[in-house]
Amino acid sequence: MMRFKKKNPYSTYTKHTFILNKLKISEITKQINKLISKKNHDINFDTQKQKYIKRNISDIIKNTNKIISFKEINTNIPYQLFYSVKEKKIQFFADHVMADGRRMYNIISYIIGLEKFKTKNKPRYIPYYIEIQLYIYFIYLCSKRLFSLNLLRYKIKTLQTLITHNISLDDIKKLKKTHNSSFISTLLAVYCKHIFSSLLIKKDTLSICLPYAFSYKKRTNNISIMFINVKKNNIKNLIKDIDSQINIKKYMLQPFYYFCNNKYHNINNELLPLDVFFSSSYIIQKNEIVKDYTFRHYSISSPININPITLNNLIKGTTILNTPFINKLKYNKKITI
Repeated sequence: MMRFKKKNPYSTYTKHTFILNKLKISEITKQINKLISKKNHDINFDTQKQKYIKRNISDIIKNTNKIISFKEINTNIPYQLFYSVKEKKIQFFADHVMADGRRMYNIISYIIGLEKFKTKNKPRYIPYYIEIQLYIYFIYLCSKRLFSLNLLRYKIKTLQTLITHNISLDDIKKLKKTHNSSFISTLLAVYCKHIFSSLLIKKDTLSICLPYAFSYKKRTNNISIMFINVKKNNIKNLIKDIDSQINIKKYMLQPFYYFCNNKYHNINNELLPLDVFFSSSYIIQKNEIVKDYTFRHYSISSPININPITLNNLIKGTTILNTPFINKLKYNKKITI
């Protein structure tokens, strides 16, 4: 990932915009100061110097009423927060070089007072077995990339299109209950159905990449991935197929964790044999702290990138289309369950 950051320093950042019911800057500043006081915390890391430095609160948090673009942030600082008391709005920028999605969310949640994600699964290193699996999967990825007809990607960032959808959480829960499936399988099946109906070319299989974050304190970025191949079908069979593949391919997570966190990581972004990168999450809150939320990437390298975030009783889906083979007008229509 550092290779892409050096090529374009904004490329590894994501933007999280929160509209809060109450904005207490004194509390937020207090929480950030606690993080700054920890010498080796992510917030104190300088990604250009590649070392921890002493940060000031003014490096991290700033007051503004305007919309901040990616080009306005300091790319040496992994976490930056811009707030507006008038709008009760927080614009939070986070660098994926320093954190996986789970760790990133937990830092944001700590600052604004949300519940943290708790992940008990830790990566297990098994000598020889992991290395053998790594080489097997490396060959698998290369062969899949060579012989799979994945969706073409745009070479120019400005051609990428952002599309948002709002999906009822109750509708997904009902579908999940009907087919006795997992939440992620149900939601992904709904999106796959929508993608198939929006394709401009004949394509009966989608290669999907699903991320997973382990819990390991010695690393800041604990990302792993699994691949599944989803064939065009009705919603019942889509859910069944996805659910089955996820359960079977969980074994890929351990070896791919080491694949994503070693020297091979520089080649596994643009060369991944995939059509869709699908990363689903949710905001955990006991009190009604967050009123609204939006998520943005600076740019993506996959043909289709989907980030559905569940907030209260709504799934707010953000899709970036990075391929000419999707009918944008059709994909922009309401997702039907």
